[in-house]
Amino acid sequence: MKIKYIMMVALTLLVAACINDNNEPTTPPTPPTPQETVGIPFTATINGVNEAASRSLSEDGNRIVTAWEVNEEVALVYTVGETAYNTTATVTSVDANGSATISASLQSGTVDGTDVTIIYPASAADGTTGQVKADLLATQNGQLTGEGSIAEKYDVRKGEGLLSVGATASLKSSVSLTNQFAIFKLTLKNADGSAAVNTQTLVVSNELNAVLTTVTTSAATDVMYVAIDPANTVLKFSVPGQGYNVFGGLSLDTKYYQSAVKLTTINVGDVIGLNGRCYASQAAATAASTTAVAMVAYVGTASDCTNGLAIALEDAYSYATYGEAAGKVSNWVSNKDYAVKGGGWRLPSVEDWKYMFAGCGGRAYTTDLSDEMAYGYGAFRTKLVGAGGTDVGDKMYWSCTEFAGDTEYAWCFYFTKSEFWKIGKGNSNNVRACLSF
Repeated sequence: MKIKYIMMVALTLLVAACINDNNEPTTPPTPPTPQETVGIPFTATINGVNEAASRSLSEDGNRIVTAWEVNEEVALVYTVGETAYNTTATVTSVDANGSATISASLQSGTVDGTDVTIIYPASAADGTTGQVKADLLATQNGQLTGEGSIAEKYDVRKGEGLLSVGATASLKSSVSLTNQFAIFKLTLKNADGSAAVNTQTLVVSNELNAVLTTVTTSAATDVMYVAIDPANTVLKFSVPGQGYNVFGGLSLDTKYYQSAVKLTTINVGDVIGLNGRCYASQAAATAASTTAVAMVAYVGTASDCTNGLAIALEDAYSYATYGEAAGKVSNWVSNKDYAVKGGGWRLPSVEDWKYMFAGCGGRAYTTDLSDEMAYGYGAFRTKLVGAGGTDVGDKMYWSCTEFAGDTEYAWCFYFTKSEFWKIGKGNSNNVRACLSF
């Protein structure tokens, strides 16, 4: 379809950052049958302009314009007895008002008054649940139109109705399909908004730093179109190697948003606040009405992170066993209300520690690991204290990495020796969390 979509909603991205009542068991319906069926001829009309969806989109100022097109396909999901079916209906004509006539062949045995769910496009319907595919948004290409674009795959609409069934079938009343996702047009800028940031990769994450979608374009660009589940109240936009920004307190709808995302380059030694944003100092974080809780120690994507790793400014616990350590991190976050928007706390792995030491200017990262290899933690310690963090001193800190030769042991980093030591899990050592952001 061509799009006669939704009015644009201005979303201000203000601050740059690095940024069954009974207990009887029930038997679920048989999953929808995806293949086409031969049976009752079905013809119906679906409402048009501004209520329908389209693969042929165009942009008109502050809105996206949509309209049905012949040969587009929608999914009809309904049940016959206890079996669910997923039948594809095709748009056969579009009238002067923009409403579409769809045709299909329903399963024999379909009864009058059966509930039907209509999903556009048909490719977005999950063949096992009859809902919109859960992973539909995982990867996108950033384009508004064309193959694999918003128009073709992600401009998803859904509606509910009742089937009118006799010798032929139709809908008992008119059905309008409603949008399922928010569509963003993002313009990527540097920190002060004076220059474009061109990239082929944009990662969008949620409040817990879980990736919602990865956008990969065919060529570097500063403008991308992205479909996002409007249930998210925190969004983090990351351009690996070039910065990120976190926006919280969002109240999204299934509308069209045009937004500039200002990105700040992340520097080792910067601090990260509870708002998920990055600041040059604790004083700067305080001035921005947030609490600094971690220091950036590594910038990159190598150690299971989107933008980098930061070390907590304080210990989570002293003298915990290996089996207790990860729980102590969780308790510390909960007790101090230290959840960081767009970030994820964890007990550091050996790899995390090594990347953070290297990131701060210590020994270059190596895959080698022994209990006699010095890692040069001095620069790490200096930067941590300089950022207002509590010194690690000469203590020993757990990693989450078990010793491969004997799982009764795990690796710790012993700051006195600047070495990793394999230690029995029943021993007690210090715990400090790192933040993946």
